[in-house]
Amino acid sequence: MLLALLAACDTAPASVAAAACPPASGVSWSGWGEGFFRTWCGSCHSADTPDRRGAPPGVDFDLAADVWRQRDAIRAAVERESMPVGGGLSVEDLELLDEFLTCEPVVADRKADVGVVGTTTVAAIEASGTAALASGYPRAERLWEAYRTLLAVHGQSDCPFGWQFGLGEFQSPLVGCTTAAGWTFAGLTLRKEEVDADGVEEWLTGDASVQEPAGAYGTLAGEVRWWRAAGGEPRAFSQSMYGTWGMPWESGWLAESPSLSVSMEGTWSSARVEALLSGGITLGGASVYLDGVTVDTLTCPGAPTSGTLLVRGAAGAWSTITLASDCSGCGAAADPEGVVVGTACVPWASVLASLWEPAP
Repeated sequence: MLLALLAACDTAPASVAAAACPPASGVSWSGWGEGFFRTWCGSCHSADTPDRRGAPPGVDFDLAADVWRQRDAIRAAVERESMPVGGGLSVEDLELLDEFLTCEPVVADRKADVGVVGTTTVAAIEASGTAALASGYPRAERLWEAYRTLLAVHGQSDCPFGWQFGLGEFQSPLVGCTTAAGWTFAGLTLRKEEVDADGVEEWLTGDASVQEPAGAYGTLAGEVRWWRAAGGEPRAFSQSMYGTWGMPWESGWLAESPSLSVSMEGTWSSARVEALLSGGITLGGASVYLDGVTVDTLTCPGAPTSGTLLVRGAAGAWSTITLASDCSGCGAAADPEGVVVGTACVPWASVLASLWEPAP
């Protein structure tokens, strides 16, 4: 997610030299770039996004031409490590991005060389999709409950300072603080809650880390926002999560410290969840982008009712699964060239189980 610092990108000079492009490059917009920029940037920098979160109008990365025109500023932001928010780009991603920003303007019309990036099979597509979704869909309430438990159980009166200000609003400057039990808090977290007749809206912003006595690090980097309507059931809700959030002493997706740019909206009741899931999740070497994935746990208890997945594995190529509307969780799988290679199925049990919000 590239923020407002790209406002001046429209006039960025095209200074990339063709001679720097590897002759066997297999990185292209169709085979890698489109999936990458949708995952990391699309939630703010798209003409269709409902909440640009401060991104200037017109600074969008929907098309290859948009990216190529602004590639110098994109490269500079990533090299400064100011973007994506919360970090999360692997060494492999950084290398592929560098190659893409160097080569693609020179070979704008070339398709991905599937032989270079790795042959994509149904089994490989399924494996990558399964790996990225195995820990469930990240939920804002789950993160907040885990963070509140961390502070209450492992904090002490003066470490971290500030969290005792109450559940409605607080700020916690955690710099250089170690408890008597050996928990170290560093960085800054901010939390705010607003209540009105329509419901409750909450934010959690972080640029911090936590280290447990055994040495494992937790990461609190990015922003989370969630809202739930007032009243009984069914209850409308929405959420968005950006950055890298993880606590390895927890379970599920929190233990995996995924890099996220996800959003969700829908209605919840004790008997049914209806929701629209969107955005990207990266876990280790696997990434998935959910494009309009709809869930209705009454109609389809075990899988989404529709939507498309963009799936990327260690080879770097993005493939797609267009979900069928038969509640199977399967769909037509296409390789990076768009060629259908068979039917791929991804297990959805962990995703659906993670959608049930805590009892009010």
